[in-house]
Amino acid sequence: MEQPEGKHYELVAGEVVAMAPERAIHGRTKFHVATRLAEAVRAADLDCEMFGDGMAVRVDAETVYEPGALVRCGPRLDDNATELSDPVIVVEAVSPSSHKRDSGSNWRTIFVCRRCATT
Repeated sequence: MEQPEGKHYELVAGEVVAMAPERAIHGRTKFHVATRLAEAVRAADLDCEMFGDGMAVRVDAETVYEPGALVRCGPRLDDNATELSDPVIVVEAVSPSSHKRDSGSNWRTIFVCRRCATT
């Protein structure tokens, strides 16, 4: 909520990490994925919401990511919510500057299989 205008940060293992400026290809990719996710949710008449850029995903007390797109199912979030902790689909368009962090085993475990053990 208090990030300087034009700057973007994520919290990774308790460390504030500045994000590189977004390239056009990254923005296009996120838009296309978010559009397709929204279409799929609507076509399947799911009790889910698709969020594009900007909704934060709290992984734990020391890690908060802002993926390019995500889907969350269940009761609708409050209009003033800025983060969530229970996505069912998370998509991140990996950039050259974030490839190592975004494609590591922790990312895959946290976002793809986070709910596997509980469902």
